[in-house]
Amino acid sequence: MKRELISSDQADGANARPKTKWSVSGAIVMALAIASMNVAKAQTIAETSNFAQNGDKIPTGATTRFFVPVWTSGDATNTAHHELLHAIGFSISYDKFKTHVDGSRNFREAVGATGTILAKLTPANQGTHIDPGAGTVNGYDQSESVMQPNRVTGQRMGAQEKLVEDAAFDWSSKNINITVSYSGSWTATQKSHIENAVAAAKTLFGSNGSGSRFTWTVEIANSIVAMERQNLSSLKISDLANQLGSGAASQRVQATAAILSKGVSAVDELLAAGAQPMSGLSPRRIDILYSILSGHREGRYRTNSFGLHVEPGTTREQIVSMGERYGFILPNDRPIETADAPCCYVTIREGAELWDVVARVLANEPSVTTVNLNYIEP
Repeated sequence: MKRELISSDQADGANARPKTKWSVSGAIVMALAIASMNVAKAQTIAETSNFAQNGDKIPTGATTRFFVPVWTSGDATNTAHHELLHAIGFSISYDKFKTHVDGSRNFREAVGATGTILAKLTPANQGTHIDPGAGTVNGYDQSESVMQPNRVTGQRMGAQEKLVEDAAFDWSSKNINITVSYSGSWTATQKSHIENAVAAAKTLFGSNGSGSRFTWTVEIANSIVAMERQNLSSLKISDLANQLGSGAASQRVQATAAILSKGVSAVDELLAAGAQPMSGLSPRRIDILYSILSGHREGRYRTNSFGLHVEPGTTREQIVSMGERYGFILPNDRPIETADAPCCYVTIREGAELWDVVARVLANEPSVTTVNLNYIEP
């Protein structure tokens, strides 16, 4: 049974979205149509998102949603192990993990994607998974990994997963402290699968639970959602790129507005300046603008949420006020941690559109340093 079950006869056709206008620093900016997407209806067993990391790029939290009855109709413990490994680090969303992945999707032992290949990953549009068809890599049969995309009864986290996560985060020396936050209505049996995964992770990494904090929020959903698969397309971007990394907040906002005002014509210039599709939890502003204007995005992500990074000293009240201006909501029960990246995840208001909101925020709000997409790992 697959973690995501897709029926080809349910696939919708690709449709380009209409162009949208918004006001940025007195200029009318035309946002080009978002790249066409193939949307496939999918039965999803579970998905992990809301990835967060601290200033040292060590994971501090993530949220996993488990869909019933599909989750508990098979080996639910297998999926709990799989999703917890995503949450604590097995994801290209985390900056430290990403630095080990080369252009051929090999996960290598050293930063900069050099050294021994520890695992072969699936293509990016399939999430961050070990490729079960890659044969034996570094002495490990890839089809035996719990981090393959298919759910195989009886598979659990083990030596290869430990090797990969230790290469990125050195969990074996950090005494990871995993706190589970249950959201929704859980049965004792459902909780037992989560507890099994947490205990297994502590055993795998030799942790006594006294060290690096990590909050795993787990939710129960009583429906099976549709997932999106993006067809990546390559277009173009602009000439004020050298100002985007400026330490002056006003300068980066003005440069952002100027680039957005150029629309599609800026894409080639941003590419020439080194722009690429945004990724990870601390993307460069030039890459975000490239993704907005070109429609070239990588990975799976929620279209109703994004992560917010703000200047030190920014208050919760200021973020709430910001949302009222630009079209997002910071839920009352959602904490903000300014030392984490992101400091919080916000929700797009009904009737607003993700990329429009992101553009408005970056082009107008000096206290925002960057934003990240709310990536999903199935």
